[in-house]
Amino acid sequence: MTATVSMVGAGLMFDVVTPPGVEATPVEPVVQTLALTGAAAAVAGPAEGATAPVEPTADASPDGKPAEPEPVASVPVASTPAETPAQAPEDEAPADVPAEQDAADEAPAEPSVAPSAPGLFAPPAEGRLLTDVVEADQDFSMVGVTWDADAEAGTDVRVEVRVREGDGWSDWVLLELNDAGPDDGTEEAALAADVISTEPLVTDTADAVQVRVQADGEVPDDLSAVVIDPGTSPADAVETSDAPLSAADASIARPAVVTRAQWGAVESQRRCNPSYSSRVVAAGVHHTAGSNTYSASQGAAVVRGIYAYHTGSLGWCDIGYNFLVDKYGKVYEGRYGGMDRAVRGAHSGGFNDRTFGVAALGNYQTASAPTAMVSAIGRIIGWKLGVHGASATAKVTLTSAGGGTSRYPSGRSVTQDAIFAHSDVGYTACPGTNLRARLGTIRSTAALWTVGDMKGNLVTPVRYPGAPRTDLLTYDRGNGARFVFGQRGNALLDPKTRSTWSKGWTHLVEAEVDGSSGTEVVAYDRSTGRVVVLDVRADGSTPTLLTTQWSAGWTDVVAVETDGTTRSELVVYNRSTGRQLVIEIDLGRKLTRTLTQSQWSRSWTHLSGMTVGGKPGSAMSVYNRSTGRHLVLGVSGNRFSRTLSESAFSPGWDVVRPLEVDTTSRSELLTYKSSNGRMVLSDLGSTGRTSTMTISSWSPGWTDIMVVSVDGTAGDEVLTYNASSGRMVTTDLDRAGRPRTIG
Repeated sequence: MTATVSMVGAGLMFDVVTPPGVEATPVEPVVQTLALTGAAAAVAGPAEGATAPVEPTADASPDGKPAEPEPVASVPVASTPAETPAQAPEDEAPADVPAEQDAADEAPAEPSVAPSAPGLFAPPAEGRLLTDVVEADQDFSMVGVTWDADAEAGTDVRVEVRVREGDGWSDWVLLELNDAGPDDGTEEAALAADVISTEPLVTDTADAVQVRVQADGEVPDDLSAVVIDPGTSPADAVETSDAPLSAADASIARPAVVTRAQWGAVESQRRCNPSYSSRVVAAGVHHTAGSNTYSASQGAAVVRGIYAYHTGSLGWCDIGYNFLVDKYGKVYEGRYGGMDRAVRGAHSGGFNDRTFGVAALGNYQTASAPTAMVSAIGRIIGWKLGVHGASATAKVTLTSAGGGTSRYPSGRSVTQDAIFAHSDVGYTACPGTNLRARLGTIRSTAALWTVGDMKGNLVTPVRYPGAPRTDLLTYDRGNGARFVFGQRGNALLDPKTRSTWSKGWTHLVEAEVDGSSGTEVVAYDRSTGRVVVLDVRADGSTPTLLTTQWSAGWTDVVAVETDGTTRSELVVYNRSTGRQLVIEIDLGRKLTRTLTQSQWSRSWTHLSGMTVGGKPGSAMSVYNRSTGRHLVLGVSGNRFSRTLSESAFSPGWDVVRPLEVDTTSRSELLTYKSSNGRMVLSDLGSTGRTSTMTISSWSPGWTDIMVVSVDGTAGDEVLTYNASSGRMVTTDLDRAGRPRTIG
């Protein structure tokens, strides 16, 4: 199924091709709130340093379920498991080096969450509570604990929980207190439930829960356990496509995202409409502090459970995070309102304005942060910052709204990294020591993916020796940003490298100048005459091969092959004077030299090298948009001096591009009108004479059509580009010239 999409103010655009698969449907979680009661006197236990917990008896009760534990507090062992060493922050990669790809850092088997601290329930008993065992009405796989924010309670409340799973009880698990929430003074804050809560724990299927609490003073007397069954959907196990999945805002540089519809969001659970900031300038990195033991097919269920907890139990408008990322690197759309828009979240209390939150599913205080997850966090942050024209490596000034766990009072201006840890702005351990240690990698990856608004860029395909497929090089004349995009599916989607070139280049020309069968890029500045020849390598780097100086004012620079070698020459032409040169590039001697010069008539608007009679580059197509005159010129002695054919086309064609679609070793000619979308594909025959193959109606507005190779076949595909919107579509033309959108 193909969906044509558009997005205002975003990056380069593609039509989205959604592969067939299991249809996603809304899944409504089942939520039950269980009142917790117990006795403080019952929790006095062995002193700190006790070596083993008291486990429930293995004898079954008369109803066949495991016997309930005696009301004696189990005490954690005196020493906690060794923590996985935190990874040191990584230096940011140079701008022209591919992003980190550490395949060895897969999601390992990790402890569920942080273990209880030693001696947590040591005497005296005051300020400690062990609740009764409470059975749920249905099985659940997520549990959180809440209590009234106005309840009399001591400070530093610590909550542990264990659940009955199958034939036994889990270990006691310490739950982090929830440290996120809406900003004070907002509509969402007014709607939110007046409760204090823990982060939810993800478990295997469980049917009963028990809680124990310690506080520096009284424990809350109105504790509740919120148990959630997030349900299942056949779509949960479906892997995300390599193509962008959201028809609402797919761009050339947006990573694949599991949309709300795909993870099964029930939109009626939202309690209010989204609110928006003026723009996005920063991103907060979080972890959900739950279990790390979920499988690759369980991520969607975990997201549904968090959504139900945030909206149903905490009373927020929606899930608090803008994106969530599982340990396998799958990205999930969070808060409703548009992935590309400045939707205000509830992820960093006091600092939700002009920011967005990305949460890693799991607890990364003790567990290592898998590379797949870290890279995915960097990619989605970079994409969204780029949409809003923000930098991934800048410092930004944010103003605190105060409240909650914010480190700063309302009205305080704070300078932070554009990609910050939640603990930078709040009193919290979030996102955990080990994920915080990877912020350097997240920032460098995000910098690569901060593509942003690509309107009006120069765009050219590039090819590598021995590689059948094409990459794409783009250049922003305004700020000098240069990207090389690699392939995802049949679309040129993934940034491989970025760097900053000098500003002002007016021409980027794909040429083969070193005889390697790959292509180089010739950059020319019409206003100054500067020329640089760059090698584009498979890793996306672009080292300089040659710099030189030409005269200024050339309106057209075209790569051709005039002398029977495998190397390109360049044809330069001035539309105002009609002057035309054929120039050779000599990399060995680091120079360019003029082979021939000619006087052509003026005002040719479209020049392209082409194949006639099975000889690549052996002819040139020239077209005058005002008159409709079209010539096919043959080469002799490095001069295009022989007219092979002359045709009277209609005037006004915006694109006149030779290409090869039928594997006959000669070019066809594609003509296109931007005003009405009319496309005509013509066969040039062995002598260059044109005959119409097919006529199609394309969408209007394309400003350039480039020849690419994305499917590995002998025939060319075309990449259409709209410089006004940045939108791109990859189209395959069959041997009869019939178009088919593929990416």
